[in-house]
Amino acid sequence: MEKHFYLSKIKMVGVFILMILLTLAVAVMMVSMVVSEEGIPIVTFLFLGLIFLLFAWCTYFIGKKLFSDEPNVTVSPKGITLYGTQNPGFIEWDDIDGFFPYLYQRNRLLGVILKDEEKYIDNLSSTGKRLARMNQKMGFPSFNISMNLLKEEKAFLEALAENEAPFFIEGDSESM
Repeated sequence: MEKHFYLSKIKMVGVFILMILLTLAVAVMMVSMVVSEEGIPIVTFLFLGLIFLLFAWCTYFIGKKLFSDEPNVTVSPKGITLYGTQNPGFIEWDDIDGFFPYLYQRNRLLGVILKDEEKYIDNLSSTGKRLARMNQKMGFPSFNISMNLLKEEKAFLEALAENEAPFFIEGDSESM
């Protein structure tokens, strides 16, 4: 039986509001630089402009995910489906070597260790390929599930256990 797991709307709203506030703060700083009578340091203004664009871009994608009805991950007897443009979609259990729970900058992640990552990376968009390669270069699995934002974390781990999904660090899977 397929089980769908979603991101927590409450946590997503918190992140969305935080991103809106950060974006507005940078915009206010830029406007105050323009209206001030002092000279505008162009390098600082350009840097703030890039920060503003980054925050606006993140806010857009967080909002898009917040208002989406799409699950974050689906577990079925045939495999696991990771949703989103940077994820490979459906992965058969036979292609999964195991799961690796880890912590990175206060984010609890569950790395999906594949027998042949290239098979899945090759089918991604250029952005997805770039993100997967960046994860590889940093020594992390190409594909990860954020446990911090998952609504039913315990039920998700139980669904993996029901399908006998192997964990590389047994003790950590319980404490996530």
